[in-house]
Formats: sequence, C-alpha cells, structure tokens
Amino acid sequence: MASSTARPAAVSDTTWERIADNLAGRPEAAALRSKRLRRTAFLAALAVAVVAGVLIGLVAADSVVSAFPERRPGWWSLAPTVSLVLAAASWVGGWVWLMRHDGFPPAWSNPTRGVPRRERRWIDRATRGDVSIPAGRTELVREVAVRRRQQIAGTLAVIPGFLLLWGGNLLGNEWSLLSAIQLAAMLLFLVLLVVQLRFRSRTRAFLRRSASPQH
Repeated sequence: MASSTARPAAVSDTTWERIADNLAGRPEAAALRSKRLRRTAFLAALAVAVVAGVLIGLVAADSVVSAFPERRPGWWSLAPTVSLVLAAASWVGGWVWLMRHDGFPPAWSNPTRGVPRRERRWIDRATRGDVSIPAGRTELVREVAVRRRQQIAGTLAVIPGFLLLWGGNLLGNEWSLLSAIQLAAMLLFLVLLVVQLRFRSRTRAFLRRSASPQH
C-alpha cells in the first residue's frame, strides 16, 4: 500500500500566533526587539555613509562646478520653482487624503515582524489573493491585507511629489551630474509607483472577494 506524506503547512501555527500578536500591538520579545534595533541602526548608518560619500566625492571632484546645474534661459527657468510648489501641494494633499481615508498605521504596525522570510512572502501573496488560505485564517489574512493597504497608501501619497520635483528640475536646469541622479531616481520611483498601484489593486480585490456578509 502506498504511503502518503502530509504536505507541511506554508505558515506554521507559531507564525500565525506571532502575526496575531503583532496585529494586536503586543510587545515583541526583548531579543527580537534588540535584533531589530541593531538592524535598523546599521541600515541608517549605511544610508548616512552613502550620502556622505556622494557629497564628499562631489566636493572633492575637480569638476565640482559642473555637478550643479545652471538654469535654462527663458520660461524654462521657472520650472524648478513651479515644480517645488506643486510637489509641496502634492505632499500636503497626500497627507490629508491619508487622514481621511486609509489613515496612518503606527510605526510598529508591520504585521509580519519577526516572521521568517519564506512565510512572510507567502502571507504577502495571500493578501493579494495569489494562494489559497487555510481554513480559519481568512480573517487574520484580511487584517494583514488592511495594514498592507495602509502602507501602500502611504507610499503612493509621497511618490507623486518627488516625481514633480525632479521633473521640474530636469526641465528647468541644464544637464549635469545632478540631473542624471534625479533622472535615475525618477525612473526608480516610477517603477515603484507602478508596482505599488498593482499591489493595491490586487489587495483591494482580495478584500472584496473575502468579505463575509457582516463586512
């Protein structure tokens, strides 16, 4: 007689309990909190070092003057100023939109904090409706999806402002090293915008499909 081996669950019961604790705002263990703080401090120090290195490189370069752009002649010279005003208005509008709709999740609101990478990726796929959810876990996944939707909304609220700011600088300034950096940043943010919009659409579709009558 052929023997069958039960397929292991994609997410363990321990992980589901961990997610429930995160959603409920229960404090994490001291060891996990210390590890997270060390990782955050390392990433922050790395970011500061990269920015400092770029600035020092620009200052030390022989062609430092050419790294900073000059304004284009005519009406084009107003583009950076106009884009700055529009970017500020976009950020303020995004802030108001967040407060009236999705709101601001608290800083500790990552529901998959402390969860192994493999299980975290599976849960994120579940919030977009890409995998079947085990019985009894739908409500928990829905809560994670709501938090993910809030996080995506926060990203979408700030990206347009940066695109406006950098776009205006590219239109109103002569080409320079700084222009190349801003163009690269714009392309990166455009990709991020498309990805986040796609994730938001799929998350919303999952929440609609999985809603029970009482919702």
